[in-house]
Order: sequence, then C-alpha cells, then structure tokens
Amino acid sequence: MIYASGSNVSITRADYAYPLNFTTTSQIEPGDTLMVPDPFQSKLAVGFNGTNGVWMTKGALNFSGTPVWMRLGTLNGEAEELAWSDDGDILYVGTSSGTLYRFSNLAAVTDSTNGDIGGANTTANPGSPNPNTIVVKTQIGGFSGNFITGLSVHPTDANKLAVSLGGYGTGTPTHVYYSTTAATCAASTTTANFAAKQGTGASKLPAMPVYTVMIEQNDPKRLIIGTESGVYSTPDITVANPVWSSENGSSSLFPNVPVFKIRQQRRAGNEVYNPFVIYAASHGRGAWKSETYLGAVGINEASANAFKSTSNSGISVYPNPMNERGTIAFDLASSADITISIYSLEGRLVKTIKTGKLNSGEQKIQISTEEFSKGTYLVSIDGSAVHATSKFVVVK
Repeated sequence: MIYASGSNVSITRADYAYPLNFTTTSQIEPGDTLMVPDPFQSKLAVGFNGTNGVWMTKGALNFSGTPVWMRLGTLNGEAEELAWSDDGDILYVGTSSGTLYRFSNLAAVTDSTNGDIGGANTTANPGSPNPNTIVVKTQIGGFSGNFITGLSVHPTDANKLAVSLGGYGTGTPTHVYYSTTAATCAASTTTANFAAKQGTGASKLPAMPVYTVMIEQNDPKRLIIGTESGVYSTPDITVANPVWSSENGSSSLFPNVPVFKIRQQRRAGNEVYNPFVIYAASHGRGAWKSETYLGAVGINEASANAFKSTSNSGISVYPNPMNERGTIAFDLASSADITISIYSLEGRLVKTIKTGKLNSGEQKIQISTEEFSKGTYLVSIDGSAVHATSKFVVVK
C-alpha cells in the first residue's frame, strides 16, 4: 500500500491498547521504513526500603512476557511516595525518614545494561556495582525525620515540586513545602531547596498532618491537599504565604475526616471520558470525586454561534444540539470496518453502530435520537484507519 503525504497511519503498539495515529509528511511506499516516536511510555517504579531501594521496569503494559526490572538505587528509610516528571526523565522518592531523593536521566535508560546499579539480586553485574549505569541519584531534601506523605510534580515543569508531611505537634511545624528548583538543585540534607508553605494568620493551614498533595493540572498554581480533617486548597502555592481554605464541596457534604489520597485524571477529553476529574479517598467515608475541573470531551469544541462541532481528528456531529436526527461525519484515509459507539456521560453504552467496510473518503452516518434521553453524549469512532471522539447534545 502507498500512503500519500498527509495520510493518517494507524500503528499497533506492543505495550498499549490503542493504536498510535500518525500523519505522514511525505509519501510512504512499500519497503519504506517509518520510525515514529511514541509519546506513551509504560514505565513503572516501585519503592522498598534500605538496600532494596527503588526499582523500575519499562515493560509494565507488555503482558506477552516477563518484565525486566532494574534497581535504580538504595534508600535511607522506606519509600512512601513516588512521583514522575511529565517527560519520564525524573523520579522523586520520599521516605518514612523524611529523606527526599531525585533519580534522574531515566529517559535515556534502555535496559538493565545502563539502568541497573548492579550489586546483589540485580540483573546487571550481580554481586558488584554496574559501571555502565547512567542513572543519577541525588538527595535533594531532608525534613528532620518527618514522614513524607505526598509528592506532586508540576504538569510541565519538573523543577516545581510540592511535598506534604505527616506528624503532630511542635516536631512538625510545617506540613507543606514547595520547590521551584527540584529538577536542577544541588544535593541537600535539609530543606534548603524548599520553601515552607503553611501560611500565616487566619488563612494559615491548621497544624495537623497532611497525607496527600496534588498540583492541579490546568491551574498549576492551585494546590489541593488531603489532611487529617478533610480537603484543603490554596489558589496560589507560589506566594510566600498561601491562603488556605477548607474544600467540602458545593453541597457541603464532604466529611471532615482524614483524606489519604487525592488523584486527578491527567488525560484530556480526546482520550478519556473523565478529563481532569479529581478523586479523593477518605478514612471510613469512602471514595469521592469532584468534577469542578472537568474538561471538555472531544477535540475543539464548537464555537458559541456554530451548529457544527468539528474536531481536529476529522469527526463532526451536526446539528449540535440535535432534536430527532443527526449526522456523524468523518474522513477515512483508506477503506476500513468501522464501529461507532455512543455513551452517556456516566460511561453507559447507549448505542453501537457497525458500518461494515467503508470506502476511503468522506463518510456521513445518520443517527436517530429516538432511544436517547435529553442530555450530552459521547461518540467514539474506531477502525484501522481512524480513532476519534467527540460529543453532542440531544434536546427534546
């Protein structure tokens, strides 16, 4: 098959369920080799204690074989929190003894040959250090023996790192710290690379353990934390004295109980159906979610005065909103069997359309809203030549 310049090529991944879609910049002919960087990585790191240290594999999502694990380094204390930089080059590790490490140069690691430190129970040079390792371990902080409970890295700047600490009383006067140089700072056994962010006066954070910390994806000055008494946040962690406030939801139903973990869906609406939703795990009161930062599903929402919603991936749904009938339109670079799936915002599959083999070119599929209730729906188109999502609204 010959692919003309501008064609969409779908490449099957070994370690990821969805294909990698790539637009050619020149004509591809039989026998040509196409090398495409894959932005998705399946690195997984786990932490133990002492000489067991921190281990990493690059085959976490490859279920066809046994993953190869590499020991990156040893620790002082037991690993409690691990956090990656967005580019996968840095792994921050906080321990039960209050020691904070930076493992860097991980993006260049290919396998145990240059990723494993060697020594006992390791793949490279068992029994002796590996002289070929390129991983750099640096202690960048020490928090007076206080338990490091949470780490969060800025979504685009690995230098910016938030740290939370547990502990009661005068032994832990500050429970939140923030660094703007974490990726590049010199080694330190103190808090010299960090600024205390407890605040002052009436808006300071109460003196209580903080169990988890999260930098918000789209507003990275905002920090959300889980404490001994519910969720707190500040709109700007970068100021000298952040203003803290309790976050118990618009319905005021969130309980004032310990919150041990807060996580946010980092993927955008063209990949998932819950973009930027925040989840919180409490002690004794279950799991909660917040859609305060819920993003748009699909790519390139329609403008306010438009009736046709078009995405960069070639899919459009119109009219939008629709009443009784609508059209799903998209382009195919080559002939393919297509499956169209329509979901409610809760993730329930409402309708499936199997088109059979379609020829290349522009496609228009008619749908009826007879079986739909009033509301917003997500549409996904899957096939060997296309993978795209969008959303539409039904009004009745």
